[in-house]
Amino acid sequence: MIKSLLVLSLVLTPLHSNVESENPQPSDNCINLMKERDAKFKDRVFEDVLSSYEYFNNYEHVHYFTSNDLSMINALLGKENTQMESLRKYFAGVAQGERRLYYVLDDPTHRVFMLYKNFSNENAIPKGMWGGKDRRIQSRRVTKELIM
Repeated sequence: MIKSLLVLSLVLTPLHSNVESENPQPSDNCINLMKERDAKFKDRVFEDVLSSYEYFNNYEHVHYFTSNDLSMINALLGKENTQMESLRKYFAGVAQGERRLYYVLDDPTHRVFMLYKNFSNENAIPKGMWGGKDRRIQSRRVTKELIM
């Protein structure tokens, strides 16, 4: 009995590994199409989110940051920026699409808003609306590794 199980396992093991190794990977075109689809989905989600807040309809220059944008800014600065890193906690959590930190250039109060759509399909804005000071980046450092 044990010999027959051993023989059976020896026969099935190569078959199982062969099936796993033939798992096809998506083509580059397919990967690009998936990225485009995801970007369109996020844009549609945020068109809906922004349309539900009248404040954003009053201004022309509405911009946003994503979590990836903050990482790129830190890389360009060449060091950890505590002000940028303090924003990371607001990007934590689940949302449809992604969470975005919106700001309006024309607004003299320099307020920012964390906007997202939760999984109950409700447009969400956390209670905090933050006023801030106008800050300028003092120095930029771009290295060859970042350009490549």
